Amino acid sequence: MKVLAKPKKKSRLTDYVEGKYSLTNEEGTAFIVGEVIFNIWVECDGHTEISEIIANTAKILRLDQEKTEELKKAVPDIINQLVDKGLITSDLETEKIAHIH
Repeated sequence: MKVLAKPKKKSRLTDYVEGKYSLTNEEGTAFIVGEVIFNIWVECDGHTEISEIIANTAKILRLDQEKTEELKKAVPDIINQLVDKGLITSDLETEKIAHIH
């Protein structure tokens, strides 16, 4: 699986209930995510590198060094899952699609 260098949101926050966030993709499918994944999604602005997303998320969640290392290992899979669900994309993918048309 390819990890995107600068992922970008292509979905929206549609609900929040008791620590769970509902993110809805462009097709209208909603996915419930927890605080860690939500904070990673928030950082996906199309300009922020993966390493910065990890650092920012760790800071926001006040993770210690051990938990930050766990986050570093998990983020590539999380990013790929968000892409697979249609919740984020990358500026590179948009650029390639634009050149085909």
